[in-house]
Amino acid sequence: MPAPGKPTAEAPHLHINNVNAYHGRLKQWLNRFNGVATKNLPNYLGWRRALEAWGDQATPQSWIKGAIGNGPYQSL
Repeated sequence: MPAPGKPTAEAPHLHINNVNAYHGRLKQWLNRFNGVATKNLPNYLGWRRALEAWGDQATPQSWIKGAIGNGPYQSL
């Protein structure tokens, strides 16, 4: 059993610093919406995951592929 906050072999991206950094970026991005309803949170998280996965490479084609389940973020 790894120490708290340490990554495991199964999920190396879940190191506490990575989680804290993602949380900070997510909160900063959500500020522009003046809060979100809890029922819509999965939609906002999906948008944010797609934006982070594509970065500046987001194109209409990549959004369509993501909508049908072929986006790069589906493997996370």
